[in-house]
Amino acid sequence: MKLKSTDKKKKKKKAKKAAPYVRRTLEDERVHRHLSDAAAGLSKAYRRAVRQPGAKAVEDKKLYDHVRGALGSIRAALGIVSEPEPEPPKRRKRKALTVVVLAGTAGFAAKKVVSRRGGDGARDYSGERPSEPVEPARSTPQAA
Repeated sequence: MKLKSTDKKKKKKKAKKAAPYVRRTLEDERVHRHLSDAAAGLSKAYRRAVRQPGAKAVEDKKLYDHVRGALGSIRAALGIVSEPEPEPPKRRKRKALTVVVLAGTAGFAAKKVVSRRGGDGARDYSGERPSEPVEPARSTPQAA
């Protein structure tokens, strides 16, 4: 009884591993094109071989060309199916742009908050000093 359950698990595991290859075989146009070329080549080879006696069919160059072409197409289809699926592209630029936009928005919002609190937001960065001396702020004596 235990052997049957392990066999089922192994079969399920194999089926899961084969699923991406089967999906690629069914969905990829290049695989379809290569397989149809292979079928056409084998069909031509068969028709040519049937018309000739056995000894002559073995020496027929065109027959071998059809078989060789069909095998090349099958090999190309298998190469397409067996190549690993491409990884999704890393979106580093998009992430960096998102961070920059969020930081800019936060800075802009902070500036708006400061300006609403009473600060005019205008600053003098020219480096010029006012011509009149500025008196220091007077401290108010605290009542005891």
